[in-house]
Amino acid sequence: MIKRVASAGGGIPYFVVELVRASRSGGELPETLRDTLLLRISRVGADCQRLLRLMAVGGNRVEHDVIATVAGLQAIDLERVLREAIEANLLVPDKSGYGFRHALMREVLHDDLLPGEVTRLHRAYASALEEQPDLMPDSVRAVQLAHHWYAARDNQAAFCWSVEAARLQRYGYAEALRHYERALALWEVVPEPESVAGPLPEFLDEASMAANDAGDGDRSLALLNEALRVAGPDAGPEATALRLARKARRMLNLLQPGVLDLMDQAISLVPSDQPSAFLARLQDYRASIQLLLDKPKAIASARVAIETAAAAGDPDIESSARNTLGCTLATLGIDPDEGPAQLGRAGELAITDMTRTRY
Repeated sequence: MIKRVASAGGGIPYFVVELVRASRSGGELPETLRDTLLLRISRVGADCQRLLRLMAVGGNRVEHDVIATVAGLQAIDLERVLREAIEANLLVPDKSGYGFRHALMREVLHDDLLPGEVTRLHRAYASALEEQPDLMPDSVRAVQLAHHWYAARDNQAAFCWSVEAARLQRYGYAEALRHYERALALWEVVPEPESVAGPLPEFLDEASMAANDAGDGDRSLALLNEALRVAGPDAGPEATALRLARKARRMLNLLQPGVLDLMDQAISLVPSDQPSAFLARLQDYRASIQLLLDKPKAIASARVAIETAAAAGDPDIESSARNTLGCTLATLGIDPDEGPAQLGRAGELAITDMTRTRY
């Protein structure tokens, strides 16, 4: 509530007071404040009012190239109505676009639209952005298209662009999770969703990773459990083992019990007669968990992981397992010589592994 008041109030005492009062009485904007803002808007011409309503659908700020494309006006007419809005202190220009002088102004304009207008104007934005792919970076464009198509009630387009937006957010983890959640909410109402997003269990895996990166461990675990449920017995043993290992990691982060049992279950699914990098990775992760939860048992687990990794020819995992073993020995003070020796060998393998080609 405080953040909303600070943002929407714009530092104007009257706005702030009215917003605080509204928050105490249910959250609706007072009619007096709404009428005051609508009165200011009514003082500009009809063309300017139409443009302001169109811009309100675009957000608190709209790029010039975007509004020029969506509005469909001649350049001279667009400049005229934009200048009118700026001179009326309704819009503020910057280097490449325009923002509403007050966030409340945009909110009131948007709320004043008829339901049919909202759908039509969001569709206009979405169509323009699809026709002009160079208006903004791909990741931003995908987010905007997902938003506008969803508001325009086009579930198929909203689903496609939500999937795209989720996968294009390299560092916007919370934003990525929001789009994964929207795509999952639309999964049952669009035809052939897997043709766009791929198999549902794998998409749930992606969403779980996004939730984990966004710091929402509970949601990440819930999505992972859903992936395990949906995949069921038809999933291959390695896919199931990987999900169980990831589940163990989430549970460890949330301080939940049963982590080592899950790791044992995951390892039991992988054949042990032929050493593989995948098996070694699971064994190494179990050893690293035991380093935290049951240090004495971590020694034997780490040695097993080292042996498997060496047999599989994977110095990256061997380095990690030797690091786990060295830390365990040093922590317990069992062997003052072997601990540093294992850590030194782990460092050598790590340096060697840096020269390997990654595929």
